Amino acid sequence: MILGPDHKKMSKSIGNVINPDDIIDEFGADTLRVYEMFMGPLTAEKSWSNESVSGIKRFLDRVFRMYQFEIVDEVEELNNVYHQTIKKVTEDIENLNFNTAISQLMIFVNDAYQVKKISHEQARGFIKLLNPFAPHITEEINKVVLNVKEDLIYSTWPIYDEKYLEVSEI
Repeated sequence: MILGPDHKKMSKSIGNVINPDDIIDEFGADTLRVYEMFMGPLTAEKSWSNESVSGIKRFLDRVFRMYQFEIVDEVEELNNVYHQTIKKVTEDIENLNFNTAISQLMIFVNDAYQVKKISHEQARGFIKLLNPFAPHITEEINKVVLNVKEDLIYSTWPIYDEKYLEVSEI
């Protein structure tokens, strides 16, 4: 259950209802979708936070800007986190742990910002992983930025490589 910003059950009589149309108008549908899935476990009661919605909007803006980085054939520095992200997001979606899947996607974006480049495989694979949560921005990146004609929804899901899951240094 999603509670109002006052941590009480949303109710018109109390006046603490958040209108999804207002959020979509201000932040976009993808932001609303990702925020609702990032709030916490599906079974938990969660309070609405306008500041957290803004944080998700900033994350999606960072994702879009990440695709302005140089896209090259190979970025070894991201192989480990990329394959960890595939594994974690795949398992978390299967177990309906959407909040931790999104958290792992954020980790990948943060690491990509450290390197300032991304490989073709990582660029396409990442938006496939983000697509169930934010379909509009990912399809736009796929078509406009990456110039791929195939819709993400019909593409094959990325598969992680075990050899990149081992961490040699901590």
